[in-house]
Amino acid sequence: MKPPMKDISMRPFRIFLKHMWEEHKDEVFDWTNKPVTYTSEQFFRKNKWYLKALYSKLYKTPKE
Repeated sequence: MKPPMKDISMRPFRIFLKHMWEEHKDEVFDWTNKPVTYTSEQFFRKNKWYLKALYSKLYKTPKE
C-alpha cells in the first residue's frame, strides 16, 4: 500500500514543470506572436524526458 500523497501541487518538481510551461508559452508567443495551440499536458507528454533530465541536472545533488 502506498503512503498518502502530499499536496502534489506544492512539490518542487510540479512547481518546476509549471514554471517551464509558462516560460515555453511566453517564448512561443515572442517568436510567433501567437499563443500555443496545445495543452500543458501535451507539452509535458512530448517533453517529459527532457524536462526530467533538466530538473535532475539543475536541482539534484550528486550522490557521493
